[in-house]
Amino acid sequence: MRGILRAASAVLAGAVAAGCSGGGSAVAGRAAPDPRSDLRPFHEQKIVWRACPADEVPDEVAGFLRFECAVVKVPLDYSRPDGKTIDIAVNRLPASDKKQRIGSLLTNPGGPGSPGLGFLYNFAADGFTPQLRARYDIIGMDPRGVGKSREVRCQTQKEQAALQQKVGEDFQAFGKALAAACTKRAGDLLPFVGTDNAARDLDVVRAVLGDNKLNFYGVSYGTLLGQFYAEQFPAKTGRMVLDSVVDPTVWPGDTTVESVAFETSLKVFVQS
Repeated sequence: MRGILRAASAVLAGAVAAGCSGGGSAVAGRAAPDPRSDLRPFHEQKIVWRACPADEVPDEVAGFLRFECAVVKVPLDYSRPDGKTIDIAVNRLPASDKKQRIGSLLTNPGGPGSPGLGFLYNFAADGFTPQLRARYDIIGMDPRGVGKSREVRCQTQKEQAALQQKVGEDFQAFGKALAAACTKRAGDLLPFVGTDNAARDLDVVRAVLGDNKLNFYGVSYGTLLGQFYAEQFPAKTGRMVLDSVVDPTVWPGDTTVESVAFETSLKVFVQS
């Protein structure tokens, strides 16, 4: 993972070295208003950064990397932005060279369901090069329904073990019971958890950070999120590194393509 992250850092750093015109982020000021005026209050909200809780930051980086945490409000239902809202948890490693800073780099570790805050804590030091950390504020984000962004936890481990014992190998019964538990505990959120809304949340975060375009690093499922964002917001798409790309035409469900990719990679590795 760290080697792959370093390769991604090199790609982004190469883009930095080539110059910022055409695909970069705003260096200062606010991002351009979104054409949807009903989302403007969300895009123009003021983000308040505070030091992240000490017990969340790994000891090995706490001494020399300073992480900050905040929340960004987004609509629960984007078709009704004047309705309920939810908080999206984000953290950042501020650019170490303020004079040379060119914007933000949002990240997603995949899953779906992997928490983005922990990803940044654990991989910022070894995964992203000093050159990249100097020029970008690197941003972690827990997608809605994950981690600190209203985590959907349908059952405790004890409850799930009891259910498994009850239904045995009846996977259909297991799925129905699990879905019922999810609906009971997070029914208002569940219809609005998915890649489409995660991409919309990314765009709100982009605007709140003051970036005219989204610079993004995504892994595995995170590449699907990046592709979806680029499809929804082509004019707002900046630099992207998509690592371990997911084919949106076959995912999820079809593991054949993944198996072929694993086998091909293994053969290349053995032959090298």
